[in-house]
Amino acid sequence: MCSVRDLTTTTMAGYKLTYFDFRGRADLIRLLFVSAGIEFEDIRISLDEWPALKPKTPCGRLPILEFGGTTLSESRAIARYVAKETNQYGKDNIEQARVDMITDVADDLMMGIMKAYWQKNQSDQDEMMKTHFQQESLKTLALLETFLVENNGGDGFFVGDKLTMADIYLFVVTEPFLAKNPSCFKDTPKLAALRQRVQEVPQIAEWLPNRPERFSAIM
Repeated sequence: MCSVRDLTTTTMAGYKLTYFDFRGRADLIRLLFVSAGIEFEDIRISLDEWPALKPKTPCGRLPILEFGGTTLSESRAIARYVAKETNQYGKDNIEQARVDMITDVADDLMMGIMKAYWQKNQSDQDEMMKTHFQQESLKTLALLETFLVENNGGDGFFVGDKLTMADIYLFVVTEPFLAKNPSCFKDTPKLAALRQRVQEVPQIAEWLPNRPERFSAIM
């Protein structure tokens, strides 16, 4: 059972985010902090360090976010908290519901990627990635483009008139697809343009070279 409890041993003020030394489930959280200009302690541990830390975490997994005597676990819960605290989650319940809807749909992209990358054989991995992209991911990208166009013609952001968690998550979740399929946005130009706008946010552009190089433990 998970719980929110005091775990931190640090005495410094502010946020302390702990995750492995790859992008993974912490990438969205890091970028939410960065885009809002909020300083945070970015703790990146090795896989060898994890067994000793695991029993001390609320849910037995990472990431965790520590601040003011509180520890939060579960990556999406942390991301929502940070998005709300930094005004990147929509201005009302309807906008927040749309942010959730879009991020949930975008999850379908990541699920296919992970299934493919867990294949031990490289040829099986490539074939599954190709099949999933052709049969499922193109549909998901088209649906996301439709959602984007519904808001101001698709020339701004997914929700409202400023950057939200939904836009940043699109940036995060489509990176592995771009690595394997550089032309994956050829039928969704509005999404491609949105992704570029996210990448060009000054704080994000400055921070990107400092990101972990790997997507995950297996990518």
